[in-house]
Amino acid sequence: MEQVSVVTGKVFSFSPEDLLKDSVELPKLDMELLPASIRGWIVDCIERIQGQESFAVAAVLCGASSIIGRQRALFPKEWDRGWCVVPNLWGAVIGSPSQKKSPIIKMMMEPVYYLQKQANQKHEEELFVYNQREDEYRLQKKVWEREYMNQYRKQSEASAMDYSDLLDRPVAPVQPCKEVYQISDPTIERLLQIVQETPRGTLILRDELYGWLKSLEQDGKQKNDRSYYLELWTGDAYISDDRMGRDGINIEGGCASVFGGIQPDSIVSYVSDTLAGKNDGLLQRFQLLVYPDPLTAYTHTDRAEDEAAKESYMSAMLALSELGFANDNHEPITLRFTSDAQKVFTRWFIENERRTRGECRGTILEEVLGKYNSFVPSLALIFQLLCDPSSMQVDVVAVENAIKLAQYFEAHVHKLFHRRKTKLDLAVRMLAKRIINKALTDGFTSREVKRKEWHGLDAQMVDDALLELESAGWVASTNIGKTKPKIVYNINPEIFSMYGK
Repeated sequence: MEQVSVVTGKVFSFSPEDLLKDSVELPKLDMELLPASIRGWIVDCIERIQGQESFAVAAVLCGASSIIGRQRALFPKEWDRGWCVVPNLWGAVIGSPSQKKSPIIKMMMEPVYYLQKQANQKHEEELFVYNQREDEYRLQKKVWEREYMNQYRKQSEASAMDYSDLLDRPVAPVQPCKEVYQISDPTIERLLQIVQETPRGTLILRDELYGWLKSLEQDGKQKNDRSYYLELWTGDAYISDDRMGRDGINIEGGCASVFGGIQPDSIVSYVSDTLAGKNDGLLQRFQLLVYPDPLTAYTHTDRAEDEAAKESYMSAMLALSELGFANDNHEPITLRFTSDAQKVFTRWFIENERRTRGECRGTILEEVLGKYNSFVPSLALIFQLLCDPSSMQVDVVAVENAIKLAQYFEAHVHKLFHRRKTKLDLAVRMLAKRIINKALTDGFTSREVKRKEWHGLDAQMVDDALLELESAGWVASTNIGKTKPKIVYNINPEIFSMYGK
């Protein structure tokens, strides 16, 4: 049906595109891709809570990643030892408060909570022993100093100094460090101290990630915080900062995971800021990111939990904490692919590089897929260790399942960045929303838009966005100037009915 502008009588002969629609068809999550040791408990929890299974999978994998930390690593290439991947993953689950993000995360992170509780109890016991030894040390030190002074009075200074070497000077006890598996809201100073004292690494677990993300955007000190997080994502960060603490911070191989929930409106706002110029790759590091469609069906379930499935899950996850390091310097034990697994990974790697440098060039997906080069090996290594913690090679089944699961996570990335792959995409959406909200009226000009100085819409971007809106049937340009050109833009009335305005 033809639509007519009320200002100029401009006729729109075709319906406008739905530029604000975020829906992208997501594939079904194949639970068979997950190791059997953890699969049963995930299915059991989701059936009982009637929540999103993708939330559970993302939480489990991030939890496993943080428990493994730097204990294990993987050489993705057959001969090149210059590239080594530590399976450190960040994740986020996107959904409204009604989608039970927090309960699912809590159930899946139970092994992490258990390990932290055990570490707390161990630290309390070690601290009790330390305090006793500290008291003994102080007494022994006083005795030693008194004996030394007695010798000093009897002899010359030089001989006293020589004699002091023969005295058994008491040694101060070393204060024990608490192993931190999970922390919620640390300052960067505290986080770096934890990473320094916990060679395996740690997990920053937030119920709501948006506050954490925005805190990293503040001016001044928080900018340094952001750079430290970017480095810790690699799982192999080298950080030296003499400004922190009395002795400074020196970290070799720092590792920290991040996981939490976030609401759709908040993440969309953050994506917009990222494309508008605040892009340093932080958002792209959330590889375990899921943005499922809201559930519509509900099946009431009231039964006891599957104890056998839970025992298998807890056993597999807790075994990851006992992997150990290669040596006393806390260097990771490094695995390799089997021959068949190497061929499968290499084929995928070549194809991913071609996509990154080809069809995705210049878009946000270029940055996302570029980081999948470490994402797939990390998933494969996690799968392998969940199946057999003693493995020294990653087999072909683990690699194939990792590739398929990575494709599933990629679909969620496409949904998040749908029509937001470039700055122009963002500008088109922003201008479309202004039109829908009637911030612009029928017959507006490009100059009017530019004079409003809306964030993310500079002069050139306004002109380019208007061209896109015209090709999408949202507006139509008309020259109404008599002596000199004057272009006005007529709004297609159908867009208001399309969005219920």
